[in-house]
Amino acid sequence: MDSLVAGDTVTITKIDRAARNIADMGNITQALAKIGASIRILDMNIDTNTPTGTLMLNIFASVAKFEKDQMLVRQRIGIEAAKTKDKTLPLSSVRTKVQSRLPVLKPQAYMRASSGPYERANCQGFED
Repeated sequence: MDSLVAGDTVTITKIDRAARNIADMGNITQALAKIGASIRILDMNIDTNTPTGTLMLNIFASVAKFEKDQMLVRQRIGIEAAKTKDKTLPLSSVRTKVQSRLPVLKPQAYMRASSGPYERANCQGFED
């Protein structure tokens, strides 16, 4: 930001590329305003060079924060529900259950005929 001067516009493709949270976005916006520069966010067509653009940026940043907080609340509720139902399983047991549902192929279960498509060879080597 040291090379920015009054009248410059910082162009960003998406709002989530500018800051991690609403406080960071506010700090960046204020720092640029002190310099006299503005922010333009392409995917939302927001330009903080206007009062409406600044308002829209603040609204979208607030909504994004709200959505993240809601997701974290739902995640905590899901974790608590899983704990009460004793749904925590070690990863190895989950992996074993998934693997047990997969068909077992032994090496050389299929071979290609010299002149045609793949044919089933050694039928006892293939288990469904």
